Amino acid sequence: MNSTNAGRLRIGLIGTGYWADQCHASGIEQSDDVDFVGVWGRDPEKTGEFAARHNTEPFSSPEALFAAADVISLAIPPSVQPALAVAAADAGCHLLLEKPIATSVAEAARIVDACERNGVKSVVNFSALFGGSTGPWMRDVVVPVSWDGGSVTLLSDLRVTDTPFSGSPWRLLDNGSLWDVGPHALSLLVAGLGPVVDVKAQHGRGDTFVLALRHERGAVSNVILSYSVGVGGSRFEVEFWGPSGSIDAPPAAADSSPADSISPALAALVESVRTDRPSPYGARFGAEIVDVLARAEGAAQIQGVTK
Repeated sequence: MNSTNAGRLRIGLIGTGYWADQCHASGIEQSDDVDFVGVWGRDPEKTGEFAARHNTEPFSSPEALFAAADVISLAIPPSVQPALAVAAADAGCHLLLEKPIATSVAEAARIVDACERNGVKSVVNFSALFGGSTGPWMRDVVVPVSWDGGSVTLLSDLRVTDTPFSGSPWRLLDNGSLWDVGPHALSLLVAGLGPVVDVKAQHGRGDTFVLALRHERGAVSNVILSYSVGVGGSRFEVEFWGPSGSIDAPPAAADSSPADSISPALAALVESVRTDRPSPYGARFGAEIVDVLARAEGAAQIQGVTK
């Protein structure tokens, strides 16, 4: 496939869950750059209902969808994403991936290798990095400046409130906050401060994690994560500091929606395909985040913290 002209790209979606529906499909429908050619999910009945709701076609197999598309958008759990991402890349499809791109360094490397081996482009939908109020702030204010350090605090009451993600088994593991919202925090810090060269981590009660990071250019940063705060205790704070002073991320927009993140991520992928230039936030960046997550989890266990 690999269309690179100014025409619209054909995009297919893998997944039929809440995030596929409210984020990926809705964002695809808002784009003027792509045609939504179809969807595949494990449950044929649910896939048919999803396709009808989004005015697209249900496909009976991933391979059939790959053959019909230039781009594949994946909205599936990280444990199953690598196999389908590699298959899509091997079929010549560009990839819009979800974070984390995998649950192990080896599986993340498989995706990177498949993209580079097949010459396909990729972007990872880090919603904090691309969407909402933090996306433009990161692009226009943070990334162009050299900072000495940064901090991200991401607290949620997911374990004690009913949300669309409350039934997601992998998010509710004791390491759920690290692997689910940890990528959001790390994407901001790595984009703003550069690659991570050293990771220290503590695992507290439940799924509470504290990370201390040293970055390649000498900057340092810290991350605080938890899904276990009480009702109403959710908090998302981002700060960078250095010779230029200190800055805080703008507050989240009250009317933001899940599709707000996927739209700029999809636009970045389309630009990458058309210009034939890799995105800085593609599979290799996603694999870098997975590596930090794995090192943080390992460091927390090495220090004798029991889950």
